[in-house]
Amino acid sequence: MVLLLPVAVKLLLGEWATVPTSSMSPTILPGDLIWYEKYSYGAAMPTRISELPLLNLLCLIPSVWNGDRQRDWGYHRIPGLCKPARMDIIVFRNPQNKHQLLTKRIIGLPGDTVAIHRNKVYINGKLIDDIGNQQTGWVNADIGFPNDKRGVWTTQNYGPLPIPKNEGNEKENCYFVMRDERGNSLDSRYIGCISYPNIEGRVSSILYSPKATDYGKATFFRELNK
Repeated sequence: MVLLLPVAVKLLLGEWATVPTSSMSPTILPGDLIWYEKYSYGAAMPTRISELPLLNLLCLIPSVWNGDRQRDWGYHRIPGLCKPARMDIIVFRNPQNKHQLLTKRIIGLPGDTVAIHRNKVYINGKLIDDIGNQQTGWVNADIGFPNDKRGVWTTQNYGPLPIPKNEGNEKENCYFVMRDERGNSLDSRYIGCISYPNIEGRVSSILYSPKATDYGKATFFRELNK
C-alpha cells in the first residue's frame, strides 16, 4: 500500500515538475517547482510499461525495454471535472517530440479563430483581455505553423487561424497555446495546435519559487488559474 499510494497520486491526481525556461515569466519563473493536476481534465492512462511509475524500472532490463518500445495499449482517459479553458496554464506533450513536456497558456479554444496583430491577440475578431501577455520578449520572427504561411505570417502578425472543433469527439479538439513572454518559443506558432490527448494536466499552483535577483523573493504555494 505504501508503494501504491504514490503511484496512484502520480497516475490519477497530478505531478510536480520544474520549469527550466523563462517562457512563462513572470507568472512562472525559471527553476519554479509547479504542481499540475491530472484529474481536472481527466488523467490520461499509460500506453506502455515505461509510462507506469515504479514499474517503469523494469525497462532497465534490455529485453523489457526493447519489447516496450513496440507496445501500445491505446489512448484512454478518465472523465475529468472540466474542459480546458482560455487562459489555463497547461502541461502538454510536444507534438513534435512526445518525450518533451512543455508549459504554456491556452489562448484559443476549439472553434475559435486566432489572430495576432502588432503584438495584440484577437479571438474571433475581438481583442482579448490577455492576462498572460508580457510586452517584453516580442520578436518579429518567422513562424513554423502552418507550413504554407511560412515567410508570410510572423510571430507579431499572425493569422487569422481557425482552430478545428469536433463536437462529437473531444479527442479531435485542439487548443492554441502561447508563452507569457511572446517572443520566440515552442508554442502553437511553431509546433501547431495542441490536441486534447497531448494535454497532461492543468498547472494549479507553484509549490516553490526560489529567490531570483530580477524577480523578487522566494515564495511557497502560490495558486494559479484562479
